[in-house]
Amino acid sequence: MNVGVPVLMAPLLIFLIFFVLGILTLFIILVKKNPKLAIALIFVPLVLILSLVLLRLGKVQDRNIYPDLSIENRIEPIRVSSNYREYPTDSSPIWSEGMEKQFEANIYPSRISALRALAPQVVKQIPYVMGELTSPEMIVIYSSSLDLEEVEQFRQTLEELTPEINNRIEIGNFGLNPKEIGIRFSIGHANITTINASIFAGQRQRNVSIKYADKPWVEDFASYVNSKPNRQFIIAKSSEACLSEIEASRQAMDDACKQVKSLLPKIQNFTELNYNFIFSSNVTMDTFMQSFEGSAGKIWRMAILLDVSPDKLTRLTEKLARNSRDNKMNWARTILSIIGLLVLITIVYAFLNAATKGYYTWSLRIVGIILAGIILFIILTIS
Repeated sequence: MNVGVPVLMAPLLIFLIFFVLGILTLFIILVKKNPKLAIALIFVPLVLILSLVLLRLGKVQDRNIYPDLSIENRIEPIRVSSNYREYPTDSSPIWSEGMEKQFEANIYPSRISALRALAPQVVKQIPYVMGELTSPEMIVIYSSSLDLEEVEQFRQTLEELTPEINNRIEIGNFGLNPKEIGIRFSIGHANITTINASIFAGQRQRNVSIKYADKPWVEDFASYVNSKPNRQFIIAKSSEACLSEIEASRQAMDDACKQVKSLLPKIQNFTELNYNFIFSSNVTMDTFMQSFEGSAGKIWRMAILLDVSPDKLTRLTEKLARNSRDNKMNWARTILSIIGLLVLITIVYAFLNAATKGYYTWSLRIVGIILAGIILFIILTIS
C-alpha cells in the first residue's frame, strides 16, 4: 500500500512540535524581559531549514519533468510499426531539407547523407593535391570499402559540384594518370561511425572525415516504418533553431508530450503528463541530436522516435491513472495530517498556557502560529 509522506513523517513532526515548543517556551522564559529577541534568534535556524527544503524541491521538480538528457545510451530496442502519424513540425525551417546542404552538421543520420555532405569537403581539397594552377582531368573514386550504391550517391553529388571535371567509379585498385585525382574511403567504428576520405594525386594527399549514426527513421521516415509491421509510432521534434542541446531536448520532449497526450483517452485529464512518464513507459524508442555551424554559431535540433502502439498507450494510460489516484490519496492524507497537527499544536498550546497560568499567552500564540506555518509549508513542499 502506498503510504503518504506526511503520514510516515507524523511521529517525527509530533516530536518536533513538542521539542520546539519546549525549547521556545524555555527560551522565552529565560529572556522574559525581551521575548522579541528570542523569536528573532529562533528564526535563524528555521530560515536555514526552509532554504534547504526549497533547494531540494527545485532539484526534484526539474528531475521529474526532464529526465537525464543523454537518453540514447539507455534506450532498449523496441519493434516499430507500419502505421504512423507524423505531425507538421517539419514546417519549421530547422527541419527543411536545405539545412544539411546549406550548413555543415556535426553528425548525419545515415551513411548516404554523410557521403553527400562529404563531397563539398573533398572538392575543397582538390587545389591542394593538384596545385593551384592545375585542374584534374578525371576524379577516380575507389569503392572497395563501401557499397556501390552508396558510392554512386557520392559520385552524383560530386558531379553536381564539379560539372567541369569528369569522374568515374573503380571497383579494383587501378593506378592513376598524372592528371587524375583518386579518392579512397575507409570506415572507422567507435561509438559513432566515421567515414574517412583520402584525396591524393602523385605524392600529395589530403584527408577529410565525417560522422554519422544509423538513424534511418530520420532519413526516410515512411520507408523505415513500412519495413516494421504491426506497430504505430510518431516523431517528435524541436520546433526552432536552438542555441544549446538542452533547449533542443526540451523542445522535442515538450512536442512528444503534446503529441502523446492527444492520443490518450479524452475522458481523462492527464494534466500531470510529462516526458518522464513517456520515457519510463518505454514509449521512447530512439533519439537523434544534431548541430549545424551557422553564421552566428552552433544551432541544434533534436528528434525523438516514439512507439504509440495500443499496448504502449494502454500501459501509459494505466500508469497515469494510477498516478492520478495516488496523488488524490496523498492530498487527502496531507489534509488530514495538517488538520491533526494543527489540533495537536492547539492542545500543546493550551497545556503550556495552563501550565504557565496564562503569563506567556501572547508569546505562546506567536510561537504556535510560526510553528504551524513552518510545518504547513514543509508538509506541502515534500508531499
